[in-house]
Amino acid sequence: MEVKGLLRRAGAIAEIPGVVLQAKRMYHGTTLGILVKLYKSITRRYLPEEAFYRGLLNPTVPDSEFDRNCSRSDMAKLQRSRNPLAWEYLLADKSIFYRYCELAGIPVPSLYALWSKHTPGWTCNGRLLTRRDQWVTFLERDCPPDIVIKPNRGVYGNGIQFFQRHDGRLLDPAGRAFSAGEVLDSLVSDREFDVFVIQARLRNHPLMERLHGTDALHTLRIVTVLQADGGCVIPYVKYKVIGGDAYVDNFRHGHLGNISMEIDIDTGTLREPYSQRVEPPRVHPKSGRALAGFQIPFWEETLATVKDCARKFSPIGTVGWDVAVTPTGPVIIEGNIWYDPPSPSDVRPVISAIHLADAC
Repeated sequence: MEVKGLLRRAGAIAEIPGVVLQAKRMYHGTTLGILVKLYKSITRRYLPEEAFYRGLLNPTVPDSEFDRNCSRSDMAKLQRSRNPLAWEYLLADKSIFYRYCELAGIPVPSLYALWSKHTPGWTCNGRLLTRRDQWVTFLERDCPPDIVIKPNRGVYGNGIQFFQRHDGRLLDPAGRAFSAGEVLDSLVSDREFDVFVIQARLRNHPLMERLHGTDALHTLRIVTVLQADGGCVIPYVKYKVIGGDAYVDNFRHGHLGNISMEIDIDTGTLREPYSQRVEPPRVHPKSGRALAGFQIPFWEETLATVKDCARKFSPIGTVGWDVAVTPTGPVIIEGNIWYDPPSPSDVRPVISAIHLADAC
C-alpha cells in the first residue's frame, strides 16, 4: 500500500496539520514523535483524524496498540465480504428500511410521513401531499403531536429534529416554538438532505431515564453476524449514553459530551465507561448515578429481537443495529451496514465472528 495514494484518495492531506496540533496539545509530545505515529497509522490504513480519535498518535503508546485496533478501511473490507452491495439501500434508505421492517413484523418507530423537496410526499395512510399548505395542515393538525423528523439517508444523528405540538406550534427540546411553515422552511433550506422521514418519537424505559436524568432517547449498538447455518452471533454490544446537552446519543469522537459504554453480553449490565484519549466519568454527569453495573431492561427480549431482525435481513451478513429499550420493550431504530469498528477490547470478537462466518 502506498501512503501517498491512500491520502490522495481519502482527501486526508488537509487533516494533517490540525491533527498534529491537537495531538501536541493533548499529549505534549514532540512534532517528530507525533508524525512518526501518524506515519505508522497511515501505513495501517487509518485516516489522520481517525488515528487521533483512537489515541494512536500518543508518542508514549506502544506500537502493539495498532494490533488491538481496527481501521474503518479494514472493517469496511470485512463488511464487504459479508454484505451484498446491492442490498445496501435496504438499510441506508430509512423510508425503505422502515417500510420493510413493518412488513416483516420488526418493531420500529411508527412512520407517519415522507417529505421530499422535489417530489410529492406521502403519509402512512397512503395520501399524497403535493402542496405546502397540505404539509402545514399535516404538521399542525393531522400528524401525532410528538414527532421526530430525520434525514432519509442521514448518519451520526446529523439533521435530526424533535418536536412536540402545543397550541398549533411545534416546540423543540429547548422549548423554542416554531410554526409548521418554519419547520418546512428548515427542510427546504437544508443543503445536505433532500428527503426526510417523519416518525414517532420514542421514550426510554423509566429505569434508563432515571439513570440519565434526561428524556432524550438512548440506544444500544448491537452487532450481529449471520452464520452459514442460519445462526446469529452477537459479538459486540455498547450503550450510547448522552452525557451533555445534546439530544442525540451519537458519540462523534466525544464532541457532544456523550459516553460510550460496553456491555456484558451475557448479563446485560454496563461495564466501566471506555475512552482511548481521556478519563471517562464513572457517574452520569446529569443524574450523578453510577453507570457501571446498571442492568439494561428487557435484555433477553432485546437480544432475541435483534437476532430475529438480522435473519430477516439476510443475505446481509453483518449489521450494527441501533436499538431503543422503551417502556414496552426493544425497538429497532436503524441498521448500519458500514458500522464503525468497536473499541480495542471488543473489535477482535467481531473480526473473529466475521472470519468464522466466511469459513463456514
